[in-house]
Amino acid sequence: MKNKYIMAISILFIVIGISALFKLYLTNRNLIKLVDETEKKYQELRVQKSHDNYMEAKILKLSVIEDNFKWMKDVEKTDKITLENYDGNILDIKEDTSINKIILQGLYLGEDVITPDDYISVQLHNDYRLHYILRYHFMDTINEILIFDDGTIKYKDSYYRSPILLCAAQSLMPIAEEVNHIKNNALSVMVNSTMATCSNYMLSEIDKSYMEQRLTELWDNAVRLRASAHFINKNMVKVDNNVDETLEMLVTKSSGYSEGKQVDMYIFAINGGEVDHVKLVYEDVEEIYKLKTELSKDKKYLYFDNIWTAD
Repeated sequence: MKNKYIMAISILFIVIGISALFKLYLTNRNLIKLVDETEKKYQELRVQKSHDNYMEAKILKLSVIEDNFKWMKDVEKTDKITLENYDGNILDIKEDTSINKIILQGLYLGEDVITPDDYISVQLHNDYRLHYILRYHFMDTINEILIFDDGTIKYKDSYYRSPILLCAAQSLMPIAEEVNHIKNNALSVMVNSTMATCSNYMLSEIDKSYMEQRLTELWDNAVRLRASAHFINKNMVKVDNNVDETLEMLVTKSSGYSEGKQVDMYIFAINGGEVDHVKLVYEDVEEIYKLKTELSKDKKYLYFDNIWTAD
């Protein structure tokens, strides 16, 4: 009888022990789950906080840029606006405020035409070539913007990024001197385009109703198309022989419009983006251009930014 009692007590303690261990296991599992959920929430909050800080800093920087360039809203008060290139040529663009329109579009319509220059130190700019000086002449002051060949700009003692401003400067000069004397060919229509569209060759064309609805974007596209004409004229040569066009090539099509005339530019790329050749079509006449021999291996030109591919 006594042995049975002891056995019963032992079994009871064993059951109690197992129950305690099981309860401890469940508690630990819940604690682990709670810790995981807390860590996950912390990471989400940390990511959200990081994103909020980034956006806050970006908005602050852009507001500083807007404040620094707010004088451009008073373009009507300027005595003159000049653009000087690295060859010392000076162009008066008071009547053609194309550059000013680009910057105002970026500053006041929410597009990043001018952005902070965060990743390039001031010292590095010594390695870049100054291409243009844009001057706004007011009665008592001259506001001067330096434009470098990498798309960096400098105003007063601060550096910013504006590749599109570089394209705009290239579209105004020296294109006019280099190309405009050639009449009625594809390059001249590109230079004088006031609107342009771009679509992948495999996709449908953007129709004219879309063009009329998106004049601001199309005007901006035209600036880039004119910059493409500058690039072709300066760095490529026209070839008479036909070139092979294969299905493996990436093809981008841009179209420019000037006084009822249309020019189509096809950029053919190989090896994931290296330019093979450019085809211009104007009045059913095709012109083929390839990079100059001395530039054909230079990645600066193989993966160029000045000729526009809508990327």
